[in-house]
Amino acid sequence: MTWMLCLMLLAPQEFYEMYESGTAKLEARDYAGAIKDLEAATAARPRSSETARKYGVQLFAYLPYHRLAEAYLMTKNYAKASECLERAYENDEHKAKDDTVAAKMDLIQGMLLNFDTPQDQLVEAPGPDIGPIIDLATRQERYEEALDYIELMLASYPDDTALLTLKTITEALVNTLEKVDRNQQRQQRRISDLARQARESEDGQDWEQALRLYITLDKLDPGNPATRRAIVRIEQELENIGRSQEDIQFQYEEARKALDELEKQYAAETAEREAEAIKLRQEVAQLKTSMARLPRTSPKIGNVDIQWSIIPVSNEKKTAHINADITANVALREAALFVNGEKVRSWSIKGRWRFKLPSFLDFGFRDTQNKLELEVRDVRDQTYRDSFMMTFPKSPPFFGKRMQQILAIAMAAVVLVAFALHKMHQRKAFRERFNPYIAGAPVLNEQMFYGREGLLRQILNTLHNNSLMIYGERRIGKTSFLHRLNNALPLIDDPDYEFIPALVDLQGVREGEFFATLEHEIAAALEPRGIALEPPPSPLEARKFISRLRLYINALKDQCQKKPKLVLLLDEVDVMNGFAEQTNQQLRSVFMKGFAEHIVAVMAGINIKKQWTSEGSPWYNFFEQIELKPFPRNHADALITQPVRGVYHYAGEAVELIMDLTGGKPYLIQKICLNLISHILSENRRKITTDDVKYVYREIKPELEGAQS
Repeated sequence: MTWMLCLMLLAPQEFYEMYESGTAKLEARDYAGAIKDLEAATAARPRSSETARKYGVQLFAYLPYHRLAEAYLMTKNYAKASECLERAYENDEHKAKDDTVAAKMDLIQGMLLNFDTPQDQLVEAPGPDIGPIIDLATRQERYEEALDYIELMLASYPDDTALLTLKTITEALVNTLEKVDRNQQRQQRRISDLARQARESEDGQDWEQALRLYITLDKLDPGNPATRRAIVRIEQELENIGRSQEDIQFQYEEARKALDELEKQYAAETAEREAEAIKLRQEVAQLKTSMARLPRTSPKIGNVDIQWSIIPVSNEKKTAHINADITANVALREAALFVNGEKVRSWSIKGRWRFKLPSFLDFGFRDTQNKLELEVRDVRDQTYRDSFMMTFPKSPPFFGKRMQQILAIAMAAVVLVAFALHKMHQRKAFRERFNPYIAGAPVLNEQMFYGREGLLRQILNTLHNNSLMIYGERRIGKTSFLHRLNNALPLIDDPDYEFIPALVDLQGVREGEFFATLEHEIAAALEPRGIALEPPPSPLEARKFISRLRLYINALKDQCQKKPKLVLLLDEVDVMNGFAEQTNQQLRSVFMKGFAEHIVAVMAGINIKKQWTSEGSPWYNFFEQIELKPFPRNHADALITQPVRGVYHYAGEAVELIMDLTGGKPYLIQKICLNLISHILSENRRKITTDDVKYVYREIKPELEGAQS
C-alpha cells in the first residue's frame, strides 16, 4: 500500500492540473509560482484550445499564454512577457468566448508599449499610456488588479501626475467598496444569526419558536426558498401535534410583534447605515466619473521599418512581383497595400511584430509610373505609412515620318488580320455548333469558372491555419469550386507553405471504406511526386491511416523546400451524417496530432450534423464555415454572356430574364443557356431573344424543378 501511495505521489501531473495550479497562483499574486506551473503546462501541451479535454469527456478553456504574459509582466521580465503575448495571439486566445481575455491581452499590450519601446523612438510621448488600466477599472471593475498595474508602472514613471491621480482614485474606490461590503455583511450577519436560531429551535422541536423565527426571517430576507420550505414543514409539524389553524395564526401575530420590536431596536442603526450606504454609492459614482475623465497619454507607433522587394516581370504588360518585409518594435494590428491610391490588399496581423507580405504574381499596373503605399496600424490604431515608386520604362520612340507611316501601315495590317481571324473563328464556331455551357457535371474548365474569384482568394488566405466547411443548397457549385481549388492550390507562390491538394469524393462511400478512400486519394495525389508506400491493409482502420498519413507528411517535409500543407478537399461530406460518432471523432483526431500543422481540410456539403450524442459537437467551432450563395447580378451576367461573346449575342432583356428565372444559381444558368444555344442553332440563328428564353424555360421547367427538389 505504501509503495502504491508513493507511485501516486510521484506520478507526473497532467497539463490541466499544472494549468489550474498556475492560474490559482496567478490570482493569489504568486507570480514566480504561476510562471513555473504555466511553463510546465505549455511544455506538456503547447497549443491553446477552448475545448481542451480533462477527466474523460470534461472540456475546459485552456488559454495559458496570456496568463504567462501577465505573470512575466508583473516580474518585470518584459522580453518574456512580449514573447508569451505574441504566442497568445498566434494561438487565437484573443478570440476566446470570454471577452475579458481579449481585454486583458490589450491591457498587457498597452503596458508593454510603455516599457518595451525606447523613449527616443516614441513620437509625441509625454507620459505613460494609462488608458488600458482605466479600461480594466471602469469596464470590468477590477480595482485591486488595476492597483497592481499602477504600482508596476510607477516604478518607471514615479512623478507622472496622471498616474499618481489614478492611484489615488483607485485606492479610494477600493476603500469605499470595502466599506460598502462591510455594510452589507452586517445585514447578512443579522440574517445568518436569525437563521441559526431558527434551525436550533427546529432541532430542539420548539416548533412555535422556530415558526416565529422563520416568519421573521422571511420578512427580512424575502423570496428565500429554503425559508419558505421551512415554514411549510413546521406548520405541518404543528398540525401533527394537534395545533389548530388559530394556534398557527397566533404564531404569525407573535412573529409580527417580534419583528416590530426588532425594527424599533435597529431603527436608528438602520437609518444611519442607509444614509452611509447612500453616501458611499455617491462617492463611488463620483470616483468613477473622475477616473473616466483622466487624460490617456497614448504614445504613437514607435519604429516601423518596411523593406520593399519589387521584381518586374513584363514591361509591356506592366506586371511585377510585389513583396515587402515589415518589422516593428510594437505589436501591429493590420497592414494594407494601396496602388495609385486604390486599396488592393489587406491583412489582419494582430499581435505580430513582424510580417512578410505574400508575393503577388502578375499584378497589373496602369501606368509607367505607379505609387505603391503600405499603411500599417498598431494595436492602438496608430498609423504608419511608407511608399515606393514602381517605374516601367517607356517604349522607345520612333523617329521620322517614314517610320510613323510604316508603323501605321503595320498596325492597320495587324488590325485587318485580327478582324479576319476573328470572323473566321466566329464562322467556324457557328459551323461546329459551339456550345460551351455545362450542366449536370462539375465545371473543370477554368475558362468556364465564373463568379467565385473573391471567395477563392479568401479561402486561399485562410488555409494557412484553418480548415473550412463550404455549405450551400444542392447544385450551387460546391463540387466545381473544389475542383477549381484543387487546380489553384499547387500554383500559389506562398512565402511559407507549399500546398498539396488531394480531392476526395465521398458520394456512395460506405463507413467501412472511409479511411481507405481517404488514403487512396492521398496516395494518388502524391504519386506524381514520387511518394509511395506499401499497399495498405484491408480493411484500413483509423489508427493505421493516421500512421500512414504521418509517413506521407514526413516524406513531403523531406521533399518540399517550404513547409508542406496537405489540403484534403472532401466533397459530399453529408454521407458522414450516417457514420458512427466514433468515425467522425477519429477523423477529427487527425487534425489534433503532432503533424496537424501540415494538414488542413476543406469540406463541402449541404449540411453536416453538428450535434452528437455523447460529446457535444465534434465539428463545431473546428471549421471556419463559408456559405456558397447564388451569384450576384454582375457574376450571373458574366456567366451568361462571356462564354459565347463574339459567337452568339444575347439581347439585354434576355439576360435580365435569365437572371430573374434562375435566381443567380449557376447550375440553372448553365442549364438554361445550354438549351438556349441548342435552340437557336436548330434555327440557324445567333441572337437570343426574350421569346427564346421563355420558350426554352417552358420546355425544361419540369426538369429544373426536379433538379432542385
